[in-house]
Amino acid sequence: MNRFSAFALVGKFIGNLLVIVCLTSSAVLADTVTASVDTDWHALVAKWEIPDTPDSIAVAATLEMLSRDDPDFAREYVMAMMHPDLQKDMGIESLTESMIQYQQKIGEFEIVEGGPIGPAEIELIIQELATSNRFVISVLMDAEADFSIIGLMVEPRVALPDFESLEAIASYLDEQAAADAFSGAVMIARGSEILLRRAYGDANRELGTRNQPETRFNLGSLNKFITQIALMQLVERGLINLDATIGTYIDSVESELLDQITVYQLLTMRSGMGGYFRFPEYEQNPISFDGVDDYLPAIFNAGLDFEPGTDQRYSNSGYVVLGAVIEGVSGMSYDEYVAANIFEPAGMGDTGAFEYRRAEELGLARGYSLQMGGDEPQDTTEIWSRRGTPAGGGFSTIDDLLKLDRAFGEGALISLESAERMLNMMGGQDLKEITGKLAGRIGMAGGAPGVSTVFHIDFDSGVSVIILANMDEPIAERMGDRFFALAVNLE
Repeated sequence: MNRFSAFALVGKFIGNLLVIVCLTSSAVLADTVTASVDTDWHALVAKWEIPDTPDSIAVAATLEMLSRDDPDFAREYVMAMMHPDLQKDMGIESLTESMIQYQQKIGEFEIVEGGPIGPAEIELIIQELATSNRFVISVLMDAEADFSIIGLMVEPRVALPDFESLEAIASYLDEQAAADAFSGAVMIARGSEILLRRAYGDANRELGTRNQPETRFNLGSLNKFITQIALMQLVERGLINLDATIGTYIDSVESELLDQITVYQLLTMRSGMGGYFRFPEYEQNPISFDGVDDYLPAIFNAGLDFEPGTDQRYSNSGYVVLGAVIEGVSGMSYDEYVAANIFEPAGMGDTGAFEYRRAEELGLARGYSLQMGGDEPQDTTEIWSRRGTPAGGGFSTIDDLLKLDRAFGEGALISLESAERMLNMMGGQDLKEITGKLAGRIGMAGGAPGVSTVFHIDFDSGVSVIILANMDEPIAERMGDRFFALAVNLE
């Protein structure tokens, strides 16, 4: 069976070596490749048993490049597959050298597994035939540019052990931190009992400031859970109808899309909106983006990737617009609303959309990434907007997230019926019967350069696992599942 038949060729930033940014569409890549180099890149698609679509060319070319100990081919790959702006900024020779290093790290290999790890994300696991060493290959495709490749990461895959005790988890974390392979904070709790609460690594590498359990970490997309709760509060109060178009609640921007998209479609990522990180306005001057209104013109000018309601695709822009809905109904800024209606009732005094560039003053962990080039982790502060949004990028602590877990599960923020309805909608189970009781497990994750977070809640056992890391994803996700498996089975 074709090993790629079950998924689309998409991807994201991941791992800990090198990020490659490419802005052209797949179709443009194909035309450029066949016109500018000798290799028949299309033929590689068949060789690697990948469906012959425009999206597959870059993935097949990457696999071929990694399989060859051939500096000339590495250079050819750079010139054919990487955007001219990237070639100009980083230099063809520098990029070629990085590819040669990849080739030298990896011997003859086979693909052992691969699949989507999220919307617009692909992760492949390859295994060297001689050593059985495994590597993760991750490719970032831009849904707003025909799923063109904009990121490439290659890293060794280190298998996590099956932990048999909390002491084994603590020892593993100590080892990882000592090897500079983990930096962040970890909370494992069951009911009112804190099983593990520790921090590792540096909040500021330059100053030598250590992470503490009280350190505020970038949440990444965990913010979306907060936005969902805020929205459901207003639904519960009869102030928002999920089936109404968003123009019913937003008057801060003019667009024909206001009458085409419903609140429900934004909530469940069926609106057709994409993400704002690749907007030229954002890339050129991210710090100029502060409040929700700063994003709206660019979001609505970008148009839609598909007709609302006809597809489902991950959408950061959609959640910023949800923030605008909340603002329009409440008469408060998004940040003011969630502070007064979620953080304060839950006792979350260390959570908010704090300014990234005031990290030391506000006790924030700076993010550090190996996806920005170089051999050492780079501070990611300057690639972000002024502060986080309803889609992600706020800050919190492991203690505050545990408080959020408890307040949500106890019905202190929204009724258990509304909470159950919200989780059903997010899980694609809109028609599931509402029982008024939360059951089972939910898991959330966030990630970006210098950000890796995971939040697992099991309503049956009362177990919570929270990992906030100021380093590249997917370290938190990988640890989270194993830690959770132990915690729910502890005697």
